Amino acid sequence: EKFDCCVVVSEIDKKLLEQMGVNSKLFVVPNGTDTEFFKPRDKKVIENSVLWIGHMDVHTNRDAVLYFWNEIYPILKGKYPKVRMTFVGTAPPKEIVDIAKRDGQVRVTGFVDDVRPYIEEAGVIVVPIRIGSGTRLKILDAMAMKKAVVSTSVGCEGLKVTDGENILIGDTPRDFANKVIKVISDEKVRHKLEENARNLAKQYDWKYLCEIQ
Repeated sequence: EKFDCCVVVSEIDKKLLEQMGVNSKLFVVPNGTDTEFFKPRDKKVIENSVLWIGHMDVHTNRDAVLYFWNEIYPILKGKYPKVRMTFVGTAPPKEIVDIAKRDGQVRVTGFVDDVRPYIEEAGVIVVPIRIGSGTRLKILDAMAMKKAVVSTSVGCEGLKVTDGENILIGDTPRDFANKVIKVISDEKVRHKLEENARNLAKQYDWKYLCEIQ
């Protein structure tokens, strides 16, 4: 209320503030991506590969990665033993690091200078976020690189996504695991999501967003 106007990154956030009684002028300026920097290249996809990207010392991401590891991954591994899991980002939980030292199907990289090579080789990117607001840049960047994404409803909140068309959404551990398996085991499903994801990402390109504001 001390400011003449406030900027939010989604219509959902704008509505939440209005419901909280904020009377300042609220403007929506969507988050975006650079579809030239994040674009599909020719690197071969690793079969049965699943990728997490994100700093795991952030509360929302730490909750998400532990939720995935403790509740989703056991179902995924049990139903699809061939799954290969990669965690990219700072401060990975010790229990995941310890398993990665003994299990060749689990990889932990820590911080990386460039996430694109890891996105390129992944069969699916997972966004099991349960807390937070705003929109997920990691989804837009992955989609710009023509990648299939499985997310919770909260994880993709605020983005103009359609379940089954350009993303798969799962809000229980079993449903989430099944959606991941669907992507890595069915090439036709994956390719459909990839094509539609890239098309959606173009609507969030920074150049386009600057033109329409």
